[in-house]
Amino acid sequence: MNLLNWKHDEIKKWLLLAFFIRLLLFVYFTTEFNNNWPANLIRNKFVIVHNDSSGYYEPMKSWADGHGYSGACRMPGLLPIYARLRLFTGESGVLIATIVLQFLTGIIAVYFLARASYILFQSERLFKSVFFIFALSSFISIWDHFLISESFSISFLVFSCYFIARFYQSRHWKFLLWSGAFFAWSVFIRPTHILLAPTLGLFLFFGLSPVLSFPSLVKLIKRGLLLFLPVALALAAWCGRNYREYHRFILLQDEDHICFGTLSEHHVALRNMIIAWGDDYKEWSTGTELSWFMDKNLHSVYHFDNRYLSPTCTLDSLQVLKEKYTIASSDTADKWMKKSAQAEVIAMTARLTSDYKKEHPLDYYLINRMRLFQLFVFPGKVENLPLPAINKMNPIQYAVKAGYSALFTVVNFLYFVALAFAVIRKERAMLALLTFPLILIFVLVVIFGYAEQRYITPAYPIMAIGACFVMVLLSDRRKKRLLSRKKGVPQLSHTV
Repeated sequence: MNLLNWKHDEIKKWLLLAFFIRLLLFVYFTTEFNNNWPANLIRNKFVIVHNDSSGYYEPMKSWADGHGYSGACRMPGLLPIYARLRLFTGESGVLIATIVLQFLTGIIAVYFLARASYILFQSERLFKSVFFIFALSSFISIWDHFLISESFSISFLVFSCYFIARFYQSRHWKFLLWSGAFFAWSVFIRPTHILLAPTLGLFLFFGLSPVLSFPSLVKLIKRGLLLFLPVALALAAWCGRNYREYHRFILLQDEDHICFGTLSEHHVALRNMIIAWGDDYKEWSTGTELSWFMDKNLHSVYHFDNRYLSPTCTLDSLQVLKEKYTIASSDTADKWMKKSAQAEVIAMTARLTSDYKKEHPLDYYLINRMRLFQLFVFPGKVENLPLPAINKMNPIQYAVKAGYSALFTVVNFLYFVALAFAVIRKERAMLALLTFPLILIFVLVVIFGYAEQRYITPAYPIMAIGACFVMVLLSDRRKKRLLSRKKGVPQLSHTV
């Protein structure tokens, strides 16, 4: 069996291969979860509970128990899946069935992503490169283990991209509806996927004649209505439901301080100051500025970089801020003392952040955003793998960790090379496809400063296509150079 001779349209073979590759990864990481993960976060040996799991599953359980979908903190994109599975498996088996279905849906996504790359660029080598990179990568497949939004939402995002590629090839309107339906479903599981809309719109625009005219604009509007009709109708129904329930306009999901107990107003204020400094805002990170503020130990010491300090932001003022934050977050402090401390934390962080912007404008507006970009896109590590600390790893675990960290870095780097190539060469389909990761990174890092690695997962499949495009292109050029040396034939083409 020579895989190199398989064609892209031999669907059963590729799906079976994807199944075995992903199954090996699933079994390996299930073993690692059971060996290294907290036991209270594991159900039935291979169902992994996340901190956010209850936020998704409690509203659905409420619906199944006859009390309606509770709250507006999570959109109900998982509800159709949960409801159908629970109908067949009951409450006891629905979580196991969810993990199994996530795994199987991810296998289809592997093939659809590779097939989309072939449809757009007509390269068997690109198809195979994307297939193996995506099938073997744990960066997405690891989420198949979790009761959380990533697995289904990313698979449906890939489905949407696959069907928009089918439309770009055939111009058949049914593919617009399919793309729009999976786009809407993906958004209703993970709201940030709304950022895919410009990419889908670009495929419609680039699919028109290069010469714009009134008929082509009318055609663009009609196609746009078909593509975005599912998400528009779904959002209208969701917003109507929220207004009836809460008498407020809630477009996607409710405000963080309402939905998440840990994101109280005084904590968000402190976190925003950390983001303004260009540092890690994640509560679970260790050895960071934020972890020092949160450690509830007034005698612990942290060596702050001098770039944070100024006449208004001194070590003494940061110590005072920590004391106020400790009281504000205390479970035992007097109610009124807590309330007063929370107000002081909010006021103090606002003042320090404002002064920092004035005293370090270059840092705040440019250098710190570059730091956050590096932390988000090129952190030099892969998180969320169920492996022990480095000093406790065996050689296989170390190789897995190092290999996937290297793969993540290479894919992200080559994505930007592909983006530059698409701009310079005016490769319309490639340019349209690669806009989504760029928009996601810009919004999350430059605007909000949310440099959490999990948030780049929806962009990773598209970045993988860009990276594989560059690898195939470089390989082709190398072969042509070797051929030209043997035959004296000049290199002719840059296409893959």
